[in-house]
Amino acid sequence: MKSWLALKNKPVIILLSVFTTIALFLHLYKINMGCLNADEAAFGYNAYSILKTGRDEYGNLLPLRLKSFGDYKLPLLAYLTVPFVGLLGLNEFSTRTVPVIIGIITPLLFYFLAKEITGDRRTGLIAAFLGSVSPWVQIITRHAHEASLAYLFISLAVFCLLRYRKTTAKPYLLLYSACSLLALFSYHSSRLLIIFLSGYLVVEQFLISRSLKRLWWPIVFAVIPLMIFFFSETIQPNTRVNNLLFYKTSGFSIAIEQFRKEDNNQFLRNKFTQAMQVLSKQYLSYFSPEFLAFQGDQNKRFGYPGMSPITPIEYIFLFIGLYYVFKKQLPKRLLLTGILLIAPLTAALTWQENSLTRSYFLIVPIIIIVSYGVAQFWQDVKGQLWKTMALIVLILMFVLFSLLTWDFYFNHYYKRPEVGFAWQCGYKELTQYVKNDYAKYNQFYITEKNGQPYIFFLYYLQYPPAHYQAQARLSPPDVYGFGQVAKFDKFIFSLPSPYTKPKTVYVGYFDDFNADSQIDLTKIKKIAVNNTDIFWIYESDKEK
Repeated sequence: MKSWLALKNKPVIILLSVFTTIALFLHLYKINMGCLNADEAAFGYNAYSILKTGRDEYGNLLPLRLKSFGDYKLPLLAYLTVPFVGLLGLNEFSTRTVPVIIGIITPLLFYFLAKEITGDRRTGLIAAFLGSVSPWVQIITRHAHEASLAYLFISLAVFCLLRYRKTTAKPYLLLYSACSLLALFSYHSSRLLIIFLSGYLVVEQFLISRSLKRLWWPIVFAVIPLMIFFFSETIQPNTRVNNLLFYKTSGFSIAIEQFRKEDNNQFLRNKFTQAMQVLSKQYLSYFSPEFLAFQGDQNKRFGYPGMSPITPIEYIFLFIGLYYVFKKQLPKRLLLTGILLIAPLTAALTWQENSLTRSYFLIVPIIIIVSYGVAQFWQDVKGQLWKTMALIVLILMFVLFSLLTWDFYFNHYYKRPEVGFAWQCGYKELTQYVKNDYAKYNQFYITEKNGQPYIFFLYYLQYPPAHYQAQARLSPPDVYGFGQVAKFDKFIFSLPSPYTKPKTVYVGYFDDFNADSQIDLTKIKKIAVNNTDIFWIYESDKEK
């Protein structure tokens, strides 16, 4: 009860209110500056489809996986989005409401979790502040992405685990089990962390009680969510997840073959040694200053050089905090450092470089350790003028780095052309054009180059789910694990040549229209976003 009673302290209430207000502002300010991407549209439209029919876009009744693009998304975000779509309609705000709420309550999550782990209220308040202004937290929770749900439920699972350890009250075990199950059905990256937490729970209880009899309930509540989830895995395809593993790529095998051609040393050059080399490099990169303090995600949808996940000052205090964690023999140090080490492992197993989403929970131990380092450092330097001055300088530098990152995010990032393409901008404007001229044409041919165009047409046209379910056809997965929808209604997602079919609209990018297209390029219409041309439109024999 002490964690909850702490809120009776008026200064704590005031500070947490201020931090929550900061998080609220950072989430709602320019909330619509980012275009909806295909994954967000998929979650939104499937929520709409479930609301209207109880089925996903393919007609599956209350599915445990969303077939979507053939990547079989975990469904919890779509289910939680259903009431907001029902209340607010199908739009960008309703689609992103659940993650936005999670981002807004982040200061409270960090306060209670940091205080429970460290036993220090100051650390909790510092963590709440850092969480409220964290670009890593806010960037992801401004998108409709499953990582935010996993972050919420894993945080709650850790909190319940710690409360059970302190009180041995079985309701906390039940809550831990429920949060673990929800995390597992939120995002694929949750698996290793939940396995680690469940193992930690069982082992710690055994070391405390030294009795197998007292382990019965911890084992039951730790294992049940894992059993339910992995049973659901056996009855669902998992193509996309398998294709993300780095050792499944052709480049991995080609590298081994190249080494063996040069020197046929199978002892040093084999799948195991190559995997260890690649995994080590990718894993350690998640703790590098390049990733954490400067470059961030390589995917322009979630990152850009100059938009750092944490500031260089926080990066320094990460190591100061680790020093104090072990110097002070923090009782929860094994749990805290274990989470720190496990959090990026799932991301490191994929072939994609430095993902903020797959390593999302890494921000939690980082902020808690940084906050603990700041609190202990401040305690140690109190009364020493020159050290206090140094700390003030560090705070000012933190403010400067934070302002630079947020200025870039709000005023520059979304205006960059490559970011617009990564966000798949232009479809909202394109579907508005189609809606206005739908009756005038027999067919609309749309390029499939940038992702999954069909889902944007379903989403922005609010196409009746029951009608689409009867037409839904997905091609076999490609090398990346994605299928394609070739057509529905009047929409065909490919470009033929030449563009001469009567009463037909052709939509592509600038390189789809050239002298060989046999069209008058002066008649091209263009859709631009942030002063960047996205789609080119050619109308063949428009009805007068």
